[in-house]
Amino acid sequence: MATAREMMERAISTWNARDKSAWISLFGPDFDLSLPGGLQADGIAAAQLFYALWQDAFPDNRVEPQRIITEGDTVVLESIFDGTHTGPLNLPTGSVPPTNKHARVPYVLVGTAGADTFARMVFYYDQVEILEQLGLMPAPAPA
Repeated sequence: MATAREMMERAISTWNARDKSAWISLFGPDFDLSLPGGLQADGIAAAQLFYALWQDAFPDNRVEPQRIITEGDTVVLESIFDGTHTGPLNLPTGSVPPTNKHARVPYVLVGTAGADTFARMVFYYDQVEILEQLGLMPAPAPA
């Protein structure tokens, strides 16, 4: 049985290597996913949906871990998502065509590791910041 930290490190390395099958293998049928905006999904389908959402829209993306903190079966990842929006961003509200703009967005992920797979992941990131960087929302006026 891998530790929560080892599982997170594997998630990062397989994500950055674009090894979809290895990344998906980290999630089981009881997996629970929570994203900003109240989005909830579960099971392996949630992991597949999440993978496709970000890898399809930002095929050159890379996650840059800044800090990993663990306690028991809980792991917290502070990281940066960095990529260029060159593919469709398929959101629940509809598909956003490529803007060809670069985005660099910090996020925090809180995960719970099960025996061999993640049981839960909760992501925290600023949706407005992503939209601004992609030119889909105007930046706030300077004060």
